[in-house]
Amino acid sequence: MVSYIEIRHMVLDSFYSYLLDKPQGANGYESILGYTLYDFETGFSDIEVFIIDFVVYVLCHDFPESQDLAKTLKKSLLKRIDYDFAGFIRQIKPGIDDREEFLADVYSMGLISEQRRQGFNK
Repeated sequence: MVSYIEIRHMVLDSFYSYLLDKPQGANGYESILGYTLYDFETGFSDIEVFIIDFVVYVLCHDFPESQDLAKTLKKSLLKRIDYDFAGFIRQIKPGIDDREEFLADVYSMGLISEQRRQGFNK
């Protein structure tokens, strides 16, 4: 079982570190997101990669500078959701702090329907 909260914090810590080390003016927001993704490029399971990509997708979703990355990540996330989302969900720790929060976040980003979200919360 993996923890959505722990992985999310790891990604956010990496992102924050790059923001401090490489100011936006020097590299651009999309570059910083790319550095963040690079930190998690190897050594992670499919569900961990899904969560990492999702967190980065949330970080780049609303920023004009990172729309290309957002589109790429969204396409990849939707493909994996269509393939075996139930299998992914079973790998996340159950409970309100992990599985339910993950489902709520994926729903709030418009990647799954309310019906699908509720189906996994039962």
